Amino acid sequence: MSKFISTTFGYISGRHGTAVAAVTKNGNVIRVFRSPSNPNTPKQQEQRLKFGLVNKELSPLGDVFKTGYASPEGRQMAVSHALRNAIEGEFPDFRLNFGLVKVAAGNLPGVHQASAQVNDPDNNATITWDTTVGIQADEGDAVNLVFFNQDTKLSILHENVAVRETGTIDQALPEIWKGKSVHCWLYLSGNTRSVNSDSIYVGFLQL
Repeated sequence: MSKFISTTFGYISGRHGTAVAAVTKNGNVIRVFRSPSNPNTPKQQEQRLKFGLVNKELSPLGDVFKTGYASPEGRQMAVSHALRNAIEGEFPDFRLNFGLVKVAAGNLPGVHQASAQVNDPDNNATITWDTTVGIQADEGDAVNLVFFNQDTKLSILHENVAVRETGTIDQALPEIWKGKSVHCWLYLSGNTRSVNSDSIYVGFLQL
């Protein structure tokens, strides 16, 4: 440690390179910056584990997020939301609650309720949703469906499959998905496709 006296610059504080200037009871001093002796605290371990889990689980949905959030930064936005809202369990046994994952976001009013039912043996999913139209919404808003195969880590986005006022649609799913576990979300898009609604988790389908 050495005192720092400058008639030109006066008091100096803060870090510059490997030097840290600060004001102490002994006056202005300069110290050599040292990294924390323990950069692997329990809190840091916990955060890294959560971040790794979310990135691993949501990576297959990267392109879906870009469309759903209407932004090139959609993946980062979805991961950030999941880190804050969709992780359950205690360290080190964290798990991702897909029901709290948001695959789309925007200012367009969405739907308040939605459900899904699998029609065997056709491998179709019947999706139904609330058709209430509020302020800044339109009966002609496009319905988009996202399906994520949890077993194979494949995602499918079906855009503009119906309009808000329809209230229901039968959506065919891949034949090779029979016997698989699938998550489903629904979100709406405006007529100009420039704005989306927040997504709603429709349900977990066992095909």
